[in-house]
Amino acid sequence: MTVERLQVPRPVKVGVEIELPIASAADATSLAVPDVFDRLVADGEAEGRAPQPLCLGGRVVGLRDAAGMISVDNGFNNLEASLGPVTGLEQLDDEAREALDRVGAAVAASGGMLVNLAEHPFQPVSQAFYHATRAPKPVYDYWNEVRGWDHSAGIDAKAHNSPSTDVPVDRGADAVNLVLGFSAAFIALFANSPYENGRATGFKENRLTLWSRMCGGAHAARDRSCFVPPAEPFAGLAAYMRWALGVDAPLPALPHGPADLAPTSKIGGLVEVEGQPTLREFLGHGRSWSGRLRGDDMVVQIRPSATHFAALQSSNFLDARLRFAFAPGRMPEPATLAAVVDSDAALARLMAETTSAVYLEGRAPGANLPDQELIDLGGDAVAASVVSAAGALQKGLLAVMDRGLAVIARHGWARLMLLRERAMRDGLAAEVDGLTAARLAAELVDLAGAGLDAREARFLAYPAFVLKTGQSGADRAIAMVEAGNGDMAARLARLVFARRHVALGGAAPKASAAAGLGQRSILR
Repeated sequence: MTVERLQVPRPVKVGVEIELPIASAADATSLAVPDVFDRLVADGEAEGRAPQPLCLGGRVVGLRDAAGMISVDNGFNNLEASLGPVTGLEQLDDEAREALDRVGAAVAASGGMLVNLAEHPFQPVSQAFYHATRAPKPVYDYWNEVRGWDHSAGIDAKAHNSPSTDVPVDRGADAVNLVLGFSAAFIALFANSPYENGRATGFKENRLTLWSRMCGGAHAARDRSCFVPPAEPFAGLAAYMRWALGVDAPLPALPHGPADLAPTSKIGGLVEVEGQPTLREFLGHGRSWSGRLRGDDMVVQIRPSATHFAALQSSNFLDARLRFAFAPGRMPEPATLAAVVDSDAALARLMAETTSAVYLEGRAPGANLPDQELIDLGGDAVAASVVSAAGALQKGLLAVMDRGLAVIARHGWARLMLLRERAMRDGLAAEVDGLTAARLAAELVDLAGAGLDAREARFLAYPAFVLKTGQSGADRAIAMVEAGNGDMAARLARLVFARRHVALGGAAPKASAAAGLGQRSILR
């Protein structure tokens, strides 16, 4: 398949959330570093960054500055850097490189190291470890105690690289369908979690078993399906929003806390609305509702607002989600939202008028960082591209949306969703009815190359390297462990040490093996 280069007609803003597993530099065990944020705040103040600490329960759990936010994810052994939005992958990559260097230095001062894995390979998950390590976010207690989830399933630093790319709101459902349709390719290219609790899992990307393990035993039917890809592509924006926000399901607890917290934040308090209305009922009745605050049972009155609609946009765990923010001065009336949620055109028009940002969040890629082995095998350009590779693929793919949707239609949705499941286990070798994940990944790289300019195409060096060698991070990890000496514990510890993040100082290499990918096909 040969794809001509497309010159993208408008600036496209991009961002990324990079989750960062932490291991002990002494013994490679999973390491909680709760003191790292005090150090980052102090360092930021000394450098004139004017960081804003994020506090919870008297503890600093993150900070914001001009580049974005660095915070705890689900546990203090798994941090995250949320960066952007900015115009252009090169600027975002520079900011990501700087953030990784800053976090890496602060973690090193706590005796830890960032590691190039999407899950710690030998940390046992016990309730004692969970409670000692998890972030003190009230929503986690609510999930465990009320909704019947098992939040501890991800406490062994299951980590992703989650790019975001702005999209026109009227193409929002198409964007979700497009990136979800290529999930098998993203999974196979960035698989990096073949071990768990000291054993081989049989999965190249074991990380993605998290959602069924966390939510599969939940009390509510909505929760038990919130991670399951749809049987067919979403028919339009309204259909996606109804499913993604659970518009007609009983309302979960809503955020209740300081006004400066983002409406989708998991940091603030929670209020349970009495009577468990649906979101449609809650927004549409034009009155206040009684609710009880989680933790002290205080009864409060809740006046519905558009922020409550926005708060539920992250209440699902698909590989692709549409994210949005309402502009403070243009918030729609809640009853209006309830009235348009069944109409693609009306909902798109309302959101176009009232949002300050609409973007596609990709969630399939596992966390991958530069390490010494990757530098030795692929060279500086490949290693320098790895952090922004998923974002480059997503941005380029979305720029040629109609061509990508045609590929999905040709392969068939059901076939692609089954390939996604098999890619979790088999990586590039996954196959369904003659279609392999490697073939789909090559099509993805070709399409993405057509949607990127020459400067940004260099970030395709890492996926091109994976396709050329047939070796993802998971494949390289398995090869290292199986070739090692000693018992499994010793081999997995050596793997963690070998996967220590290497800071790439100075300007990123401009030349790469991916140069020209937009002009030529790499399909064999």
